[in-house]
This record gives sequence, structure tokens and C-alpha cells, in this order.
Amino acid sequence: MRDFIEENMQKDLGLSEIFNRIEPLCSLGRDKKARMKPFLPGQEEELERELRRVSYCCDIMQNNRSAFREIESIISQVKDIRGSLKRAVSEIALDVVEFFEIKSFLFHVKKLDSYLQKLNLDISLKPIKELEDLLDPDGGGRRGFYIESSYSRRLEWLRNQKKEIEKKLKEERFCLHKRIKEAFGYKINPRGEIVVQKGDTEWLINKMKESPLLVYVRENFSSVVFSPRPTNLITELENKLMDLRAREEEEEYNVRKRLTGEIARFYAVLTENCDNIGIIDLLFAKARLGASVKGIKPVIHYDQRISISGGRHPLIEENLRKKELKYTPIDIDLHNPVTLITGVNMGGKTAALKMVGLLTAMAQFGLLVPADRMAFSLRSFVFYSASNGESLTEGLSAFGAEIKSIGEIIKRKDESGLILIDELARGTNPPEGIAIASSIIETFLKNRSITVITTHFHELSRVPGIVHLRVRGLMNADISAIKSRVSGKGVLGVEALNSLMDYRLEEVRSENPPPRDAIKVARLMGFDEEILKRAEEYLIIYVRERCMKNGGKA
Repeated sequence: MRDFIEENMQKDLGLSEIFNRIEPLCSLGRDKKARMKPFLPGQEEELERELRRVSYCCDIMQNNRSAFREIESIISQVKDIRGSLKRAVSEIALDVVEFFEIKSFLFHVKKLDSYLQKLNLDISLKPIKELEDLLDPDGGGRRGFYIESSYSRRLEWLRNQKKEIEKKLKEERFCLHKRIKEAFGYKINPRGEIVVQKGDTEWLINKMKESPLLVYVRENFSSVVFSPRPTNLITELENKLMDLRAREEEEEYNVRKRLTGEIARFYAVLTENCDNIGIIDLLFAKARLGASVKGIKPVIHYDQRISISGGRHPLIEENLRKKELKYTPIDIDLHNPVTLITGVNMGGKTAALKMVGLLTAMAQFGLLVPADRMAFSLRSFVFYSASNGESLTEGLSAFGAEIKSIGEIIKRKDESGLILIDELARGTNPPEGIAIASSIIETFLKNRSITVITTHFHELSRVPGIVHLRVRGLMNADISAIKSRVSGKGVLGVEALNSLMDYRLEEVRSENPPPRDAIKVARLMGFDEEILKRAEEYLIIYVRERCMKNGGKA
């Protein structure tokens, strides 16, 4: 996955948080999630199948709640038995707990398969009746596991003998305890002891110490403890019982060894069932995520294009909702090698860039995307450069770190990636920044990747061959009317500014002067009016000078 998108870029785009919200219910599904890989160019059919499955699971979740709850309940109880299966094929006798887990697994497979048979999910499980019967020899349908006597005639004989000895031993001990009670008036407590308090009973204690029926155990300042002395018959019976238990344990091992061999025969089928349960668990986890972001199944195209209608970045949308701010879904059609997005700060350029990157990555990991519609061609990588700080580990400035990473991605010119650059070359002086950015854009125009760049350098829009989009911003806002409705000093907060800003993108087809949204924003935020008027004068001078340099073109 690192070749597809770097870890720091996953975090910047919000993909890491999206992954955190994929929550399989069992360890088999969590293992599948840990091994998730993006579908790359050439795997369009595999991705289409994955997206179709996730979309179908989402439909089940929303339209067949009873089946969905049952499937979730079953999957949440499934244990990962693959370790036991490996031990079985290595001819290591499984223990009773492992047999119990395998028996439970078979029960869950059978029950889950009964639900899958009623659905159109193209994943099936294979119940193994032979193993079910083997681990439930009496056919009682019990969920637990016990090494039944029916597994072995010798085991049955040993247990019968043991039962007889235990019966005789119990009778002999009862007789001994009865004689002790008659002789001394004391009962044996649950720990098999007699506790005699010191005092007026010293004569009785001495008598008990001399009795062949009792064994002196210990004493303290207040009491003396005795235990029954086993008779010769009790000792003989206990020795026989110990021998029978050892032989029973040996025969149980033989039974476990035989059962282990039978389980090993079904290793391939059991492993396949484990794999498919993990797949099903992950599919429903993806479906739950898809429902939570109101996702849709993207359409896969083979041409070099990413087209999104009503696209939403779910994390940014949630953050705005918490602040009671409105999120504007974005429409964007990327079919050109390079698309340039311009607009004022706080205008949503970065949000649009991240939305494109996040939705593309989500789609290629087989996730439903938060949009009204999305059609895209698979990308061999996703690259995102935010140019938002220094590279402390390498001692590079923000500009140096940006140029280094862009230089590396340029080397992948023969791959059909998605390159997203936020504020290209903003970390250096404008003349050089514009020159370097223009040259980089010309290079990207020759590549196979789809590149989207946000910038404040309006001059970059004149590079031939690009598509120029801009955020509408405040171009249609009536500033005077807005200011007249504000009490006090006429200062608007971020909430009000959010409601006025038009975050939609529109294509710029002719050369236009730089927008004045920055001055509008400053004015709405209550900045000093005298300074703003002077800034407008400077802007007029700048536009005139540039017009003269360009032969009359603004």
C-alpha cells in the first residue's frame, strides 16, 4: 500500500481515519482488514466485484435488518481456528478447548450458510457434516465438547471401572467417617478435617492423638486439627483409581490424536471457510462505513478521468456540522492532465483537493464513496503534497521538502497516478515560485497522471493546456447589504462567512483579473477599513502595471 499512497498522505487526506472506522466483528475479518490492498490498474473486474458485494451488503443492512442482525451476531461469535488447524496438520494432538472451538466454528458455518443461501452474495461456505457428526457422536446437538466414552471401547471400560472404584471408595470413606463420629462425636468438615478446640477437652485431644482412626495434622494456641487415617482398603482403592485415571488420560490422548487426524483431512475446506468468513465480515464492515457516510457505488471507467458529482469529504463535513456550519458538496470533472484551482483563502480549495484524493483512494480500496455520483479510472498511485511545514528529519524548509517530494513523483511519469498539490511553490518568493510552478505544470502536462493543483498564483492559469477552475467564493455576495444587517461594528464571524461563501467550482475559459475575495473576506471579518481602501488602491495599480506588460491584457 505504501507504493499506492504514503502513510503521511493517508493521514493528511483523512484516509487513516476512514480505515479506523472500518470495524470487522471477528479476528478473521480484522485480519482481512489488516491485509487490505488497493485495486490497481488492470484489476478493474476484481474491484467491480468488490464494490458490487459491498453495495449489496449495504442494501441488506438497510432493507433486510433481521438477516443483517443475525449475520452480525453469528460472525461476532466466530473464533479464529487457523492456529489449531495448523497444529492438526502438523500431527500435534489438539486439546479439548480447541475441539470445542472447532465444533463451535462448524456450528457457526452451518448457521451462517443457511442465511447466505437466501441471499445473492456470491460467497458461499461449506458445512462439513462429517466433522459435525464426529464432534457430536451422540447427536445431542450440544454446543460444548467432551471426549465421549463412545469414541473408544477401552475408554468406556476404563470409565466404568473408575466409576465402580469411586463408588466403593465413597462407601468405605462413609463407613470410616461414621466410626469416627461414633467414637469422638465429631463430623468431618468439607476440607476432610476435624477441628477440636482446646480447653476442657484436653483428655479428648490426647485420646484422638492415640487413635488409629485419626492422623494428627497441626495445632495452634486455640485448636488441634486431625484428619481421618485411610484404611488399607481405602489406600488400595485410591491406588487403583489413580492408575485408572492415568490410563483414562492416556486413552483420551489417543482419541484426541485420532480426532485431530480426522480434522486435518478437512484442512483445506476449513481454511477456506475461515477465509470466506473473514471476507464476509470485512464486506459488512465496509457496508456499515458506507451507510454512515451515505456512500454510493462508484462507476469504473477505462479512460483517464475522475468525475465526481456532489462529492463530500466526510471528516470535514462532520467537523463543520459540529460547528453548525454548512458543507457544500463539490462537482468536479478531471479529464485533463493538469487542472488548476484558484480562489481565496477559506474558499474550500484544500477541502476540494482532499475530497478528490480521499474518494479516489476509498474507491480503490473497495469502499462506497460519499457522493451523488462518481466515475473514475483506476490510479496506480495517489500523491498529496500539502507544503504545510518543514521536514525536520531531513533539515529541509517547507519549500525544500515540497520540491523533494514532487521531484520523486515526477519520476513516475509513465504511471497513471493522481497527483494533488496544495499551493504549489508557495514556500518561496512569487517570481521564482511562479516560474518553478509553471515549469512543473508543463512537465505534468506530458505525464499520464491526472494532476490537480491549487494556487494563489493567478499567473499559472496562463500555462497552455491546463483546465482552470476557480472557487466562486464571494463574487455574488452583496457586501453592502450584508454589512447593513450586522449590528455593532459590522463584524461577521466564521459562521456567517461560511453561509455567504459559494464553495462550488466553475471553469474559467477566458483570462480574468485576480479576484478580490481576500479584501472582501477581510472587510467581512471587521478589518480596518482605511487599510482595506489603501489595499484596493494598490491592487488597481498592480492590475494596471500587469496590463501594460501584457500588451493591454489584464
